[in-house]
Amino acid sequence: MTSQSRNLGLALPLRENVGLQKTLELAREAEQLGYRSLWTAEVNGLDALTVLASYATVTSRVQLGTGVVAIQSRTPVMTAMSFASLHVLSGGRALVGLGVGSPIIAERWHGVPYPPPVTAMRETVTLLRQVLGGERTNFEGKHYRSKGFQLGVTLPKDKPVPIYLAALNPPMLRLAGAVADGVLFNYSPPEAIPPMIAEVRKGAEAAGRDPNTIDYAMYIRCCVTDDAPTAVQAYKRELSSYGFVDAYVNMFTRYGFGDDMQGFRKRWQEGKRDEAMQCISDTMAHTLAAIGPKERGHEYIRACRAAGLTHPILFPIGAPKHALTEIPRTIRELANE
Repeated sequence: MTSQSRNLGLALPLRENVGLQKTLELAREAEQLGYRSLWTAEVNGLDALTVLASYATVTSRVQLGTGVVAIQSRTPVMTAMSFASLHVLSGGRALVGLGVGSPIIAERWHGVPYPPPVTAMRETVTLLRQVLGGERTNFEGKHYRSKGFQLGVTLPKDKPVPIYLAALNPPMLRLAGAVADGVLFNYSPPEAIPPMIAEVRKGAEAAGRDPNTIDYAMYIRCCVTDDAPTAVQAYKRELSSYGFVDAYVNMFTRYGFGDDMQGFRKRWQEGKRDEAMQCISDTMAHTLAAIGPKERGHEYIRACRAAGLTHPILFPIGAPKHALTEIPRTIRELANE
């Protein structure tokens, strides 16, 4: 087990086609393989904190992070309570990963307002710091407020709960530098990492912080497979799900895939759903993931490290019909990177 493998995270969402028992086995194995952290997302499946709590019961060292929970899905105080619970249960291994979601998630799914993302995120982090630090809350923001709440459990002072912000575009990247312990990039090729880190560093320096103390993390999607075309098609379906999320469309456009996104939107709105997905090009899929032999995955992760990532997070992808074989294979064959 190399020092690098100990600094490699693993995204391990609880997939329905893998099942709970197998996922718990993979969580236990991932720790044995030397992964530094386990992460799970929260969209419309099982809630992330419960999933991570289950991982805590079968592991003893690996860090446990959300990548990510949308800040509108819980009040800031409830978010802090939930992570405090995970931190206590796991013996100080919780990592808070926050995102701003989208208007669809907030307004349509949860029935709550979608406030301006940067302001709302800054307020959320301020309140989380107060609660997790054991302070009595006294905060009145534009979107969130709390007065007189104090967490009824004392968290270990030597193991504070780190806060990571998911950031795609410059304003949120700079905010992460100003207020967070770590930043989570997503769906980005290695060459896009240095400009994003530069924005984070600007935010840190403007806030009087040392940018070298920030953990630069990113989900790196990989699939070690002998059937690359099928995995590519599955990945196109995943990418197309962001076709109406403006923050992602703007980011993909910066990477040269604006035509892919606009073509997808046009055909989807015309009701041509199958054609729409094929507007996502093979080039886009292969630029934003490593699909094929294990050597491709190793090269991609190394390129991301060389670009400045301090905490690459392997995210196994692939076709659902191959999940039971390709996900464990990807985890095992890239663990020593």
